[in-house]
Amino acid sequence: MKIYTKNGDDGQTSLLNGKKVPKDNSTIEIIGCLDELNASLGLLHALRSKKIRELVLGLQTDLFSISAVLAGGKTPFNYEEKTLEFEEVIDKLSSEMPVLKNFILPGGAKHAAQLHMCRAAARKLERVVISLKKDLNYQNVADLIKYLNRMSDLLFVMARYVNFKLGIKENIWKVENE
Repeated sequence: MKIYTKNGDDGQTSLLNGKKVPKDNSTIEIIGCLDELNASLGLLHALRSKKIRELVLGLQTDLFSISAVLAGGKTPFNYEEKTLEFEEVIDKLSSEMPVLKNFILPGGAKHAAQLHMCRAAARKLERVVISLKKDLNYQNVADLIKYLNRMSDLLFVMARYVNFKLGIKENIWKVENE
């Protein structure tokens, strides 16, 4: 199978349901942001932590599933169940670390910094969905927004967890002149 089809050369693309839409369509913009986040997560497969690698793979699978749903696919996605799973993982990982009492600067280990980049991409995706929701023909947009909000929380906690497990101290944000 050839990787190029030439079908998009006119600035249009086809959704899974066969409908052709412009490549600047709201749905395509959101699918593109999902893809950016997914690609950013792909950098994390070199992590030594099996726990975090498995979480990343689960997130990537979710992002593909959400893209498919938005593109007209038939398989439903259970946002509520996934959001609750995120909360359980957040609570579990957080219970193993010191309580966060300050804002921290993103960084630390290479993979923790990448998780912070993924968190920022998830927040951007959330903003894009909120911005385009009126143009999006999707009944579960509120559940998608909640899911993305919780996913970014999870990515933040995962970044902290990686640094914690590696013994890397978090850099606390301090206001200058204090």
